Amino acid sequence: MSQRTKTPLKHAPDAPISPSNQIPAATATGSAMGSKSPAKGKAEPVVAGIVLPADCRLAALDELLPRLRAAAGTPAATLDGAAVERLDGAAMQLLVAFGRAAAAAGCAVTWSGVSDVLREATGLLGLGNELNLPAPMPA
Repeated sequence: MSQRTKTPLKHAPDAPISPSNQIPAATATGSAMGSKSPAKGKAEPVVAGIVLPADCRLAALDELLPRLRAAAGTPAATLDGAAVERLDGAAMQLLVAFGRAAAAAGCAVTWSGVSDVLREATGLLGLGNELNLPAPMPA
């Protein structure tokens, strides 16, 4: 009987994000057309902005995972969850893993928007401290 070896997936949705498997942090050292270039030898810090999809379930995580990995290696990341209408446990696990990896890498994570669905799921799962969502805006 021959033994079969398992080939690891390149971007497994359930693979934990850790500082050791992140994409290296990027810094802006050049200039874009029409913008002022920074002083020579000084890099401007990169802030990653990630908009979570409306359907933030397992099928969307293949696209979201590499973006979160890259963002965890930057000095700061802003997540926008205002459009989230559907999400599942896999998405919540990914967001928690991202938050932990970002904290370990020294990346400051902020939220620019949070949908009611995302806020409710966070509360039901007791992940308020993990995800550090902003306080709800009064009506």
